[in-house]
Order: sequence, then structure tokens, then C-alpha cells
Amino acid sequence: MIDGAWGRLGIAPTPDQGAIRRAYADALRAMEVDADVAGFAALRQARDTALAWARSQAAQASAPDAPGDPAALPVAVEDERATAAEAADDTPPGTWPHAAPRLDGHADTGTVRAGHDHGHDALVPALPFAPARGPADDQFVVQRPTLAPIVLAGAADAPGVSLGRQQPQTRADHALHDLLLAGPGTEFGLTADDRAAALALLDRLIAQADAGGVDLWSRTEEWLAETLARSWPRAAPLLDRAAQTFGWADRPATTGDSPAVAFLISRLGSQPLVRTAYPPQDALFVALMPEDGAEAPLYGVEEAAALAHLQTLLGEAHMAQVERSEEIETWLADLLAQSWPRSAPLLEPAAQALGWERERGTLNERPVIAFLNARLRGLRFARKVQDKAHPLHRAWAELTRTGTRKGLFVSRRQVRQLIDGVRSNFPELEQHFNPVLVAAWEPQASGSGGIGRNFGWIAIVLIGLVRMVIAIADYGQDHPASAPPAAYEASAPAAPGQAPNASFDPAADTLLADVVHQLFGPDMSYADLRKANPNFAGTINANRHLTADPGELAHQGQVVLTQRLLYARAHAGPARLDALARWRLDMLMAAKADGAETCLKVYHWEDLPKGSALTGAALERQQKLARTLLASGEIDAPQPDGYTRSYNIPGPIIAQIIQTTGLPEGAVRRAFNGEGLPATVCTVQIALLKAALNWKGTERQPILRLL
Repeated sequence: MIDGAWGRLGIAPTPDQGAIRRAYADALRAMEVDADVAGFAALRQARDTALAWARSQAAQASAPDAPGDPAALPVAVEDERATAAEAADDTPPGTWPHAAPRLDGHADTGTVRAGHDHGHDALVPALPFAPARGPADDQFVVQRPTLAPIVLAGAADAPGVSLGRQQPQTRADHALHDLLLAGPGTEFGLTADDRAAALALLDRLIAQADAGGVDLWSRTEEWLAETLARSWPRAAPLLDRAAQTFGWADRPATTGDSPAVAFLISRLGSQPLVRTAYPPQDALFVALMPEDGAEAPLYGVEEAAALAHLQTLLGEAHMAQVERSEEIETWLADLLAQSWPRSAPLLEPAAQALGWERERGTLNERPVIAFLNARLRGLRFARKVQDKAHPLHRAWAELTRTGTRKGLFVSRRQVRQLIDGVRSNFPELEQHFNPVLVAAWEPQASGSGGIGRNFGWIAIVLIGLVRMVIAIADYGQDHPASAPPAAYEASAPAAPGQAPNASFDPAADTLLADVVHQLFGPDMSYADLRKANPNFAGTINANRHLTADPGELAHQGQVVLTQRLLYARAHAGPARLDALARWRLDMLMAAKADGAETCLKVYHWEDLPKGSALTGAALERQQKLARTLLASGEIDAPQPDGYTRSYNIPGPIIAQIIQTTGLPEGAVRRAFNGEGLPATVCTVQIALLKAALNWKGTERQPILRLL
């Protein structure tokens, strides 16, 4: 009979009880239980027989003198079945005669009636888990899935079981559910402490299922798979252990698996990118992986803010313990790779700080680092080839310009060299090329040689000769002067009160005039700005061509000015630095009035949100400062090489801030590094800037320049 049990389970004889349960679960999944009740009963009997034999082998292993004849076991099993069958007459409806009761804790006088179900290994009683809705459910695709609290019929509630005194213990299934699905969101990763707690809870669940029957094992597997799938990627640290326990790692995803198991099998061995509650990391994640799915590279104020978060994170990586440093590096590399090309401005500083290029070409180069190193080489080549001294500069300029016709004075050899080199080494750079021109420079078919290949050049030369003859014949004749170019430009969205499709003259546009007045004061017009700084005027004019919304246009103008003032602060002399620091203080104060979160964003070099702006005396100070920098040319200061907040804060300033804010010293020192509640960080940074403006020591300028 034992041989028949192994055959029905489909495995070779083994004392591994886990393997027996997995084989039973696999066979059960492939069976239509309602249509084959007899087959299910036979499968259940085969499982019981195999488990009984496996337990006897374990007992014999602990008692070496006892004989281990498997042939003797079926007799004992038959006796057990006979006893159970005799007791089945007393079995109330809804119970399973082969129940394998399990007592949690230590029972002093536990009594169990044979044939009664005690909530652990039964066919008919209520499921111990209220299963989560699985991945096949429509709600599985929501970003933050939820799961109703799980109901488990504990052993203490089972009839006919008397338990001794037990210490109350948190339910493992409830605790694991709350840890994975009731937290900040499934896109957030587990902290080190949460990871350890989750693994311990998983071990408890597995131990409970292993001590129970196969039904409990199967239902635990189903519930756990659905819970892990719903909480992905937060649950990623638990997947390997669960897959090893339930045998998911030993088979491909098949139609016999539940959608949750198939979902998890396809993610075995992966390390998904997750958010973290640590402010600099989370801020960098949000900047590079915005909810709108933007992929354009960071630019301007966004880039400055992201660089600030990166520098903070790199600083911690250098100062932290090895484990934390490696965790930051791995997370950062995954983030930069998955957010490419948006992350392009951050790649070089990150690679230099973490030494990723040292791995290039070596056997231990990690795949994600290999990807980033290749992108870094492409960025550097793109930067170098735009230098006019580069041998392929003219070819690059030819392929990146607008138009459809090939240039006359560009070397075919250099163009082909550039196209082939980019395709071989930097394929991502081909997106910069004009595809029409690339096609024009591609080699022609072999049959179009000789005269046909050169006909275009011959025609161009002939046309040139004809035009030269006409010009010579026309020389000296009087012709009316050509009309001056129109004062207006291409059309723009109509402003309120403006006729649609009207000719657009930026110098007469009321919306542009309002923006210029807001930024530089009522005495400056758009024409004055264009004369003083065509670059700045062109930038806000380009925004005007995109929108006729006064609020949006005013906000975009302030964004441009904020970026220019931050750049100027990095290069300003002592006198100008004071004015720029006071402007920075005005911005922080306006942000604080809007809310602590807004203040924290402005502290990280972002701009005030739309609808929030400087007013009154603060606005007048900004306008005066902008006019001064415009006149001196400092408003075109170059972008700094990098952003960092590395400066010394004197002890007297720290003491003054503690006294002014009333905050404890520990909170103040954490806020200096941007850590703590947003309101605390905002209050401390404003107090620091005020104190630095009144400080006379050498530490003054670095604080004013970098805060």
C-alpha cells in the first residue's frame, strides 16, 4: 500500500515531510475536487500514509536500535484507520475523521476526542485564513492594495481542547499583514528592523503550517502568495524564503499555479526598486520617478534640487557603516538605471563619488554598473563632440540640425564614422540625430552608382553657375530695398481680450509685460529686458508661446529667475552675497507661510509652488536685486559644478539657535543635516540663515552661499 501512496503523490519515497506536502499540494491543484470526490479521498489517504511513514523514519533515526522496515508500517496505518472508522459513527456532521489536531502552547490536561476537528487539519471546517483577493482580481493592479483582516480559528477556541495557561501572543498572520499592507505603501521598502520582524513572522507561519495538516499547509501557501503579491515590491525580502519553503523556485510558472504564485515565480531573484522613508532618498526617488512618468532629463531648479539630495545621500554613504553604505550604493545605482535618461545629470557625480568606473571591464563588474558606465561614456562623448575642435564636430552638427537635405561641405567619411561609432558604442545617442538626415547619409543601393550617384552634385553645380551668371548680369542695377522684417513673431495662444490667431508682438503683449513687471519692477518693459538680456527675454517669451494662463506664465517666470539667482549666489562676491542671502531668507519665510512641506522643498533649492509668491517688501527686494544683477551681467552666471552643504557652524550660532527656537540640541543638530520633521528643519534653517547674516567670522560666507 505504501508503494501505491508514492505513486499517487507522484514522487519517490522520501522522509522529507515538506516534500510530501508539496507533492500533495501540486496534485491537489491539478484536481477538480468537486468532480472527483473519490480521487480526492484517495489522494488524501496517500498523503496520510506517506506522512505516517516519514514520521516513523524520523522516529527510527532518533532510536537507532529500532527496526525501520517500511513494510510493517501499513499495518499500523490500517489499524489507525480502523480505529478512526469505528469512532466515525460518533462524529458530528462537518468533521473529518482523519483530523490531526495540534495544540498551540503547553497543555496541562489537554483532551482530544478522536474524529473531532480542532481547527487545524480538516476538510470541511471554515478556512483558518480569510484569503486575500488574489492577483486575478481587478484590484490587484492598484498601487496600494488593501487586505481585510485575516480571521484564524485559534486552538484555544476549538471545542474539546483544554489548554493550560498561555502568554498572549500577537497573531503572526495579522502582524505580517499589517507590516506589509497597512504601512506607508507597498512602494516603500522594509526597514532593517521591519525586514527582520517580517522574516520572523514568516518563520512562525511556516512552522504553524508544518505542524498542522496538509490543508493548513495549502491554505497557508495560498494566503501567503496572495499577500506577498499584493504587497510587492515591499514584500521582496520574503520571497526567496517563501519560494524555497513551498517549492516555487523548483518549477516554472504554469497554468496550474494560482495567479499570485505565477506572479511571484516570475520575480524570483529580482531586486525591485523601492522607496524609503529616509528623506534624501525618498526626495531623490520622487524627483527621478515622478508619478506622471516624465522621462526628460532634469533641468534647472529640478536638477539643482536633485543634485542637493544626491550630495546629501553620498555624504551619508561615505560616513556610514559598510552595510548601510553598500545599501545606499545599490539602491542609488538601481534608481539611476531605472530612471534613465532623466537621471543623466546625476550620473557623473555619483560615479565619481562611488568609484563605479573602477569596475569597468572587470570580471566583477555588476550588470547595473556596466549599464551606467556605458551611459557615462556616451554622455562624455556627446559633450566632447560638441567642441568645435573635435574631429567629428562638423559631422555631429550635420546630423543634429533640422532640415532634410545633406550639407555640401561635410565629409562623407566623417559622417559615416560618426554614425557607425554611435551605433556600435553609444546607441542611446542616436536619438539626438535627425532621422531624415541619417537616412540621406546612408549608403545608396549598389545599383545606383556612376552618373546616377553623382547626378545630385552635378545639378547643384549647374544651378550655382546659372545663379552666378544672373548675378553678374544684374550687377549695378537699381532695385527697391527689401521690406524690413515684421516686428511680430510666430503666433501664441490668445490672451484674455485678444483675438484668436492675431499677430503676436512680444513687446506689445500684456501677459509678457505683467511677467516682466513682476520680476523686475514696473519701470521695465519687455523691450528693455530683450535689449539688456536677450537670453532671459527669449526664455520667458518661449513660455508665452506655450500658454496664455497668467498664473502659469508668472510661475514659470519666477522659476527662471530663481534659478538665475541661485546660480549667481554661487559666484557672488561678499557685497552681492549679502543681498542674495537676504533674498534666500525671504523665499524661505514665504515658503514657511505656505506650509512646512513647501519650506522643506525650498530649502532643497526648489521653487515656491504655483499660487505662492513673494509679496510686499520682499517682492520689492527681489525686483531690485534682479535689476542689479541684470545691469551687471551677473544674472547670466554659469551653473555651479555641484551643490553641497559642507560648512562649519560655530558653537555660538548653535547656542543662539537653540535659545531662539526653544528646540533641544539633538533636534537642532539633526535639522542641520536636513533630518527630522519638516517644520523643525524649516525653523532651524531659517534661524541659521538669520544668525549667519549677523555673524562676523570666516564661517559666514560659506553658510550664506550654500544654505
